[in-house]
Amino acid sequence: MTDTTTPPVEGNLDRSNDRQAIWKTINSFTQRRVMTLQGGYRNDSSAAKAELARLRSADPSSDERVIDAWATSFTDAPEELIGRGDKPSDAEYAIATALHLYAVHQQSQSDAMHKNGEGLGRAVRRLARVDDLESREKPVMRRFQSLTSATDRAEIVRHLRSLVQQFRSEGVPLDYAKLATDLYFLAQPNSRTSVRLAWARDVTRPIKQETTSPETSGDPAPKTPASN
Repeated sequence: MTDTTTPPVEGNLDRSNDRQAIWKTINSFTQRRVMTLQGGYRNDSSAAKAELARLRSADPSSDERVIDAWATSFTDAPEELIGRGDKPSDAEYAIATALHLYAVHQQSQSDAMHKNGEGLGRAVRRLARVDDLESREKPVMRRFQSLTSATDRAEIVRHLRSLVQQFRSEGVPLDYAKLATDLYFLAQPNSRTSVRLAWARDVTRPIKQETTSPETSGDPAPKTPASN
């Protein structure tokens, strides 16, 4: 299983030590929030379902919608994740985007759609047919290529959401704590290329056959079938 505590671009940043270290807090906070939501949803918690519905509507493509996500899920955020300026910080944006996409992914799914170690490139690899990997014209790879070349935040969110909807349709899980840290590093000019390279490498890397159990994702099995 991939180690989700390792940043994809370690050693490539020239930011301050504080900014280089914040990925750990982003990862742990996102992991905690997603696991709480996932466990609640799969156990038919009305509160978890309501929060996921709010997160689905809190599209982080705009600053205003990030504020909506903040009101929903950032109430217990560590102080170092809280921005200081007039706009959401890179950390706030990354977490809000990951939570929004998880809410989209988990909708109407009884299985856990957050799974540790399932990075974005690996998920695309699972989704794509073997012959898709040989052509940039295939739908899955075309969307992935559009994502890796996108620079505008709204465009990045749009392409990610499209991929996540395909993951949901095929039951392909994703590590949302890892995605949050990837998005944070993607926003840093000196690590952007490294994130894209890591995604591309994972797309082409063969996936070993695995034997998994419901406990792999770290949350309890559902007591009742999930619904919207």
